[in-house]
Amino acid sequence: MKKSAFFPVVFLVLAFVFAACGVKKEELRLEALGENGALISGVTPCGTEEEVRKAGIPLSEEPFGTQSDEEKGLESVTYLVQDEKFAFELAGCEVKSSFFQFVNGKLSNITMELPDGVSYETVNQEMIALYGEPVNGEKVDERSAMTVWEFPGEYPVRAAVIERLEEEQLVAASFQVSYVWFGEELFSLEELRNENGDFQYKDIPFGSSSEEVLGEIPVELEKMEAIDSAAVSYYTKEKFEFYGCDATLFLEFNEDKLDAVQVHFPVKEGDGQFQEILDELTGLYGEADEVTDEGGELFTSEIYLWGKDTDAAHLQAMLLKTKSDVSVSIAVFARE
Repeated sequence: MKKSAFFPVVFLVLAFVFAACGVKKEELRLEALGENGALISGVTPCGTEEEVRKAGIPLSEEPFGTQSDEEKGLESVTYLVQDEKFAFELAGCEVKSSFFQFVNGKLSNITMELPDGVSYETVNQEMIALYGEPVNGEKVDERSAMTVWEFPGEYPVRAAVIERLEEEQLVAASFQVSYVWFGEELFSLEELRNENGDFQYKDIPFGSSSEEVLGEIPVELEKMEAIDSAAVSYYTKEKFEFYGCDATLFLEFNEDKLDAVQVHFPVKEGDGQFQEILDELTGLYGEADEVTDEGGELFTSEIYLWGKDTDAAHLQAMLLKTKSDVSVSIAVFARE
């Protein structure tokens, strides 16, 4: 009697179905990027490693890589996600290999390795459909380029689709999401007073040396020296997000002693960031001790001062208007 091939064929089909059903798929919510929401269900922007693991994401037990920058106070740990029973689904494409990077314990970068050129085009077109054309295209190196979308928010998001070419042929692609959290860390309105009740920048006393202070700042700084005095300023090389604006942090030293820290950023007339900050400062530190309005033909200003008579240092919020722009600065400085 002739043997039937039916049973082996059925067995192979069932084995394939069971294997497919055994793969857990986690859909990535691209629409959440524009809302500063959770790209992955249960994982908030800048979440912790514990939060990611609790969400069911199988991070590797051991780190894939680590980096440390003692001068800037940065510790980076990257975990690999590569599990035969787990895959991300990105714009309908299956992603089986990805990397999660945590900087100082906060999720900062997610990189998804796209399987082929078709998925690269699919993800790129899905991002365009959701958010329009990218803000820019950047060349990473001689063989790599990326298209970039940026989204402001409490934790600003930068999303990029990256392609790698060899002899003008697409050989690899990835999708990367970066969360920016240094804005909150660099200048938190809640951390402008020490345990003695005096105004101060974080836990760094006025009078600290530049060596002591710069080691506590987790970003790259540029140096600016005064021509006719011992004053030296350091400022953030890259802008950071602060209340929806592009801000710069300044650290000011006199004879190598910290005497002022301020954040400065431009605003649009009537946008409301200054009032929002004033309300928050009032809630934290009470009504300002002194409010002054100054100005003339070239400029006008509103200045709010805390700690005028009682503290060893002051807190100041200033709105400055000129004929060409409007800017805000929030500063803490030692009493002169």
